[in-house]
Amino acid sequence: MMKISLLLAALAVAAACQSVDSVPPESWISDGDSDGDGLKDEFEVRHGLNPQKAESFADGIPDEDRVASNGQTMWDLQIAESATPVAGAGSGGACGALGLEAIALVALLGVLRRRN
Repeated sequence: MMKISLLLAALAVAAACQSVDSVPPESWISDGDSDGDGLKDEFEVRHGLNPQKAESFADGIPDEDRVASNGQTMWDLQIAESATPVAGAGSGGACGALGLEAIALVALLGVLRRRN
């Protein structure tokens, strides 16, 4: 029974990683960033952008590339304004390096299988 539970756990982790991998690569997975453009919602509101749209003005310029009045991109301005980078940026995704959690569970399953 324990083997079946471990197998189901490994499959659940693999399925979770699969769903994260289906997010377009240009999108950010981040709390506080509703449109996935890498800019925090409160930053977008403060700077006249729409936090629900990655391209607020439908003019072909993504919000993070839009140039502020000081000449910086919105992305650079957000970094300059905040000592805390956008959550998720550069983290490698929510599944660890290549879904190592799933691989570890499968390896554990193999060890338990050999013991029996």
